[in-house]
Amino acid sequence: MSLHSECAGKTECHEPFETTGREWIFFEEAPTNLAKVSEDGICLRMNRRLSGLLGRKPGEKIPLESLVHPEDTEAGRLARQELLRGDSNESVWTCRFLASQDRLVSARVRASLIREGSQKPPFFLLAVEELSPSVAASPEWKEAYELILESTRQVLYELDPATGELKLTGDVLNLTGYGSGEISGEWEFWERLVHPDDRHLLEQRLQTCADGKPYHLEYRIFRKDGTIANVRDDGCAAARDAGGGRTQARLIGALLDVSEQRSLALQLQHAQKMEVFGRLAGGVAHDFNNLLTVFSGYTELLISEYPGGDPKREYLDEMQRATERAVALTSQLLAFGRLQRSTPRLLDLGEVLLEIQKMLRRLIGEDIELVTALADGVGLVFADPRQIETVLINLAVNARDAMPHGGRLSIETSNFFIRPNDRRVAAGWKPGSYVQIAVSDTGVGIDPSLFGRIFEPFFTTKGPGEGTGLGLSTCYGIVEQCGGRIEVESVPGRGSTFRICLPRVKRQEVKEAHGDLLGSRPRGKLPKGKGETILFVEDDPAVQRIYTTMLRRLGYEVLVGSNGDEAMRIASEHPEICLVLTDLVMPLMSGTELAEELRHLLPNAKIVLTSGYASEPGAQTGPIAGTTFLPKPLSRDILACKLRELIESA
Repeated sequence: MSLHSECAGKTECHEPFETTGREWIFFEEAPTNLAKVSEDGICLRMNRRLSGLLGRKPGEKIPLESLVHPEDTEAGRLARQELLRGDSNESVWTCRFLASQDRLVSARVRASLIREGSQKPPFFLLAVEELSPSVAASPEWKEAYELILESTRQVLYELDPATGELKLTGDVLNLTGYGSGEISGEWEFWERLVHPDDRHLLEQRLQTCADGKPYHLEYRIFRKDGTIANVRDDGCAAARDAGGGRTQARLIGALLDVSEQRSLALQLQHAQKMEVFGRLAGGVAHDFNNLLTVFSGYTELLISEYPGGDPKREYLDEMQRATERAVALTSQLLAFGRLQRSTPRLLDLGEVLLEIQKMLRRLIGEDIELVTALADGVGLVFADPRQIETVLINLAVNARDAMPHGGRLSIETSNFFIRPNDRRVAAGWKPGSYVQIAVSDTGVGIDPSLFGRIFEPFFTTKGPGEGTGLGLSTCYGIVEQCGGRIEVESVPGRGSTFRICLPRVKRQEVKEAHGDLLGSRPRGKLPKGKGETILFVEDDPAVQRIYTTMLRRLGYEVLVGSNGDEAMRIASEHPEICLVLTDLVMPLMSGTELAEELRHLLPNAKIVLTSGYASEPGAQTGPIAGTTFLPKPLSRDILACKLRELIESA
């Protein structure tokens, strides 16, 4: 029945609003939220029930649109215009009212236009029906409501703090793992799910409500299967009519599983932290490389002055080997900071393993036995030895963590061949010869369901603060870069085996494809200069002195500049310069900028760029034409061979 029809039969429908008789009592005490609104949209009066719902004074005159959420005012305005035009006798729309304490009240409004004759202006009589989140007022609302819950994966709740009665609506099974038949309607059920360390937040929620403010919490709950979910809890205190003029306090809110968002946020924090650490590591490695350049350079000069049988030569050789190990450590810092340039060469994987065997023993600890089995006749691979060391170290650390009470770590090398009809070809393997390193442990093993994720960046089964999840992803990337594959076999409780398989190559094939390899030491007598003039540009005085001494002993005339401006001045005065050796990172002018300028002054000169960052210039935009890059620290042997090769090719 419409409101208009309810008023039919009364002689003067305005009586309820202007007298204190029976009609007035009908308006004020009606079990429905009622309001009288003028033709131009001014709310003239609300009955006691509606004013209590919205927290307004009954006689307060206020524009109706100021009581409604700005996004919902248009629907009400169009409905009133429809009634004024006489298109219908009644109009219905939904909107959100702005109640006290910053609450929003969702409601369905039913309006009728009341005309009292020509002497009095018409007015609208509004009946406002509050829409409860847990009860759909119509099939249309029910469908929309369920669609919202399904798409947002929210669980709505209503809690009576006095009785502990709890009503949950939505996909509770997905959130908690409990079915509808397992869920109690008592607050204690939910409280038991909350992590003990987070239950104090629930008390804070009550205090926030007591202050008249909405609450926004995030805490952890235990699902039925024992896993932990991060839950976002947004809600507020509300009052419900309990009948007899009484109101009943309650809490209403929404629960949302934000575990994935929290995981992504932690991954972002890890990524940002690793980036900062990487930059720090790169800076340290750069300065350390300059120091190593000095140590290595002077040691090499001293070694050249003592014959092989001299006792002092043995000490110098030990110093040089220690310097080379320090260079390897610096390389790991550069790899951590993603600043390392890959310099692959022919490798015997057995030799790489023997070189880092002592380091691995120190890494895994005394309670873990290290067993190595190196097969005879293992073929060669084409890879960066430092990157292979990184793979082995990461796998050893993982194995150590999987054996907290001790165990055995086994590393084996072998050859194997994949035929064209092998099942692995379908998985992307290329037929041919491979060299394999198998790293096995007797640890806790890996759940087979995780095999598809263990190589993902940041994926880890370790707890917070125990790992970043970067180790296996780094291994995977290095092996793939070498054209190889990495496989894993594991049985929970019986350990794991990681197999690194790299293509087997022949020395002649690599030489034809890549020429002479940087890092291979020359055999026989070092090539010397013939008095050619070299311009050496370096801002570090100690590095400047050792390279200048080294170059002069190799038979070159050396001109020295400390920065780009000095280098340009020297180049303009000495057109006989045939080669420029310059640091890549310098103040005032970088090595690449200097190279561009020197093209015009010394068009026939060879330009060699060097850097302690070991990051080749133009790695992102392409190499710089006419330049050669050499990473620091440079050994005398490599420097002698490379400079001679460049000068004679001019």
